[in-house]
Amino acid sequence: MIFRSMLLAAALTVGFVGGPAIAQTQEGLVTVNISDNNTSVQVPIEVAAQVCGVTVDVIATKPKNEAVCSITQAQATAANLKQ
Repeated sequence: MIFRSMLLAAALTVGFVGGPAIAQTQEGLVTVNISDNNTSVQVPIEVAAQVCGVTVDVIATKPKNEAVCSITQAQATAANLKQ
């Protein structure tokens, strides 16, 4: 019985250690696409949340190095985002 418990514990440990890697998520500066002129800007995550109309939590779950949203040039100008 003890052997079975140890075997089960070892199997579970291998399953957790060998599981898939967790993708890196957004933090700090994030990329926002400006759709009118096919450019992008790096902005603080809080600013991106505001111009994209979502919460910081939503942006933080996006994969790193992926644009968090696309906005128009007018929105970028209104938010004082510079390329």
